[in-house]
Amino acid sequence: MNSKNRDYFYSQLKVSVQGHGRALLQPLQCDEDGLTVVAAGPYGNLVFREILCEDYTLLHNTYSCHEDMTVSYSVPSPFLGFHFAVRNDMNYTTPGLPGGIIYRNQYNMFYLPEMESTRTFRGEQEYESFIIHFTPAYLKRWEEPFPLLSAFLDSLSSTPAQINRANMSGTPEMMAIIQHILQCTYTGKIRRMFLQAKVLELLMLALQNITPEGNLVRPLRRHSDIQRIEEARQYLVANLEEPCTLDELAQKVGINVFKLKVGFKQVYGTTVFALLTEERMQRAIHLLRDTDKLVVEVSEAVGYKNLPNFTSAFKRRFGFTPSAVKQGQ
Repeated sequence: MNSKNRDYFYSQLKVSVQGHGRALLQPLQCDEDGLTVVAAGPYGNLVFREILCEDYTLLHNTYSCHEDMTVSYSVPSPFLGFHFAVRNDMNYTTPGLPGGIIYRNQYNMFYLPEMESTRTFRGEQEYESFIIHFTPAYLKRWEEPFPLLSAFLDSLSSTPAQINRANMSGTPEMMAIIQHILQCTYTGKIRRMFLQAKVLELLMLALQNITPEGNLVRPLRRHSDIQRIEEARQYLVANLEEPCTLDELAQKVGINVFKLKVGFKQVYGTTVFALLTEERMQRAIHLLRDTDKLVVEVSEAVGYKNLPNFTSAFKRRFGFTPSAVKQGQ
């Protein structure tokens, strides 16, 4: 990439794919709307998009995988901001941090002296992440109403850090704001005003979602217990059409109900019911948009035997009815 990209965070991006070596990044776009670079090969397609604003940079990464792959990427500059997993669960390792899995719709705030991370993806899957890289001065404006943010910023040194021990679940409102940002069609000053308002709204909601209790030692310490919580989520997702009770779910994974409820809050930052509902809604909108199923068939496929209940839940989540999705196709 040439020197005209020097102000962009991704102008220094380096990407390697295990088994394929250094990926050749090709710029697709570099103008007032942002920078987009892509890498393509037998492994799949990687797209890195950036929108550069005055107080922050918006980064949108998509990974379309033809095969199982491990992607390492780095930028030799400090990073301070939020990372949201928008589509699919991601295994990640970051030097100096615990690593693990960031599940779909989860997020955390990270500080990295140099942005360096490795992601592992499964073949024939698509992954998507949304990242906001803030200037420290911008975040310092909001220290007073958010003491945890103030403490986090004060603690930063030359080592990587994250604001919360466990990744947190983004609320439906937060994930909807991300989609509004990604789908913004405004230009010029109106575009800047729109992005400023949405980023500030997302920042406030994300910080409000972090509680002091989130940094305390969690009740589930044994790896086997956390593994059972992950198995419980996998079972829920695989059986959306036939949801079970909490007692039944706990019995299936070999854990008591108390640990199941506490464990979901610890690992996913939400309740069993809230996670189940979100998974149902995501499956429903996929089926409505990408298949020929009727609304009533989609309702049954995601576990709603009563169509009005499904319609109400769907509209509450997305702001429009299932029928509106079909009519818009």
